[in-house]
Amino acid sequence: MTISSSVPDNHQAVQPRETTCYNSKYLAEYYDIYIGTWNDIQLYDKVLNNTIASQPAEAVTVLDIGTGTGRIIHALAASPKRAPVHFLGLDIEPRMLERAQQLSDRSTIRQNNIDWILGSADDLEALPVFQRGPFVDMLIFGCGGICHLHRPGQGERCFQQIAKVLKPKTGRAYISVARILSDGGEAELLALQPPFGANAVPSKEFPGIIYRETWPRHEVVDKMCYTTRHIVVSQVLTDGSERVVEHNLEAREARIWTEADMRTMAKAAGLQVVDIIAQRNEEALDERIYVLAIDA
Repeated sequence: MTISSSVPDNHQAVQPRETTCYNSKYLAEYYDIYIGTWNDIQLYDKVLNNTIASQPAEAVTVLDIGTGTGRIIHALAASPKRAPVHFLGLDIEPRMLERAQQLSDRSTIRQNNIDWILGSADDLEALPVFQRGPFVDMLIFGCGGICHLHRPGQGERCFQQIAKVLKPKTGRAYISVARILSDGGEAELLALQPPFGANAVPSKEFPGIIYRETWPRHEVVDKMCYTTRHIVVSQVLTDGSERVVEHNLEAREARIWTEADMRTMAKAAGLQVVDIIAQRNEEALDERIYVLAIDA
């Protein structure tokens, strides 16, 4: 099979672009394909049911930090017999939120109780919706997303922001840490491969589009994992050849979060760890989900 590096419009070579690997319509869909292997929905569905049952006279608010394309919210909102819940989906990537809204538009879920919000996990109070005090009943930071908070002070600020929006006494935050990015996970982390290996992954939405991902760099230094993700988006032509549509390069930095880190930052922010849930994902990364509450 021959691979051409021209694009439909100008037949110029497609140059690699530095990206977050979330900021195009293709990358947003590719994210959906590989994140769909996580099977954490049953856990969050059970937690939400228990939250609703514990306060039947009050409306429940769920905040999903790092919502991506809204996978968790869409699943929870689709429950046919559930009382109305106000969902807030927060992400820093506009393309992800655009796709989240598109997926909502195509579904039959009630959309008047879902708000997609562009913003950062470490600066919630900058957003108007979070300036009315603590009102969140259930906060989710799923799929090990906290590993992306690797810059100095980001983790501390995130925990402080959680403490400001979470309801005292009854509110709970569920913070996922991938097991390989926590205590004792380094060997498995170093052995990690791209989600689909060297295989081409067909798009489910864009006819003839395929995705390939390789990692030119993947190493652990101190408490940081450095991975260069190279994601190539190609169009398969009628003669079987391929035309490259996007070359995407992301220099990803992921922080290793130990249990001691989680407990220390939670305590400093006025939170306490009330439980740690071991979540097994058959086709994805296993998690340790830290359950946080406002420290009494």
